[in-house]
Amino acid sequence: KKNWSWIEECQLISEGIRRRVLEHTITHGGYLSQL
Repeated sequence: KKNWSWIEECQLISEGIRRRVLEHTITHGGYLSQL
């Protein structure tokens, strides 16, 4: 079970990043439109 803890941690981190990107995108009117 200790071997799986890093995978769970990575999933939590990636979820946090996704949330931050989503919030950033909404706040700044979408970074995709700037490309």
